[in-house]
Amino acid sequence: MKSRSDKAHKENDAYYSSVMCVIAQRQGSDHPAGYYLPYFNKVIEDGNSSYALDRKTLDQDEAQRVIAAYLSLDGTQKAQSQSDDAACRSAVLMALTARHPG
Repeated sequence: MKSRSDKAHKENDAYYSSVMCVIAQRQGSDHPAGYYLPYFNKVIEDGNSSYALDRKTLDQDEAQRVIAAYLSLDGTQKAQSQSDDAACRSAVLMALTARHPG
């Protein structure tokens, strides 16, 4: 039986993967890992509405896991990810699973 934390972890992976794909599509895929973290902060924390009761905060560990998974993609996958958001999210999620099975 899957626990709530497993479900929340998968949802977090999916959300952060989507954020990574948006950032990579806007900023390019040829930057070092440290380049992307400030963009995660901007997208996640600045995306909160002023009236939001449940504000999202950046989970730096999760962001770094997702960045590392994205950077582990080969050139073909990164090139396809630049124009195909669904392929990007799928590739990043597969890379996360390969890096941290379970």
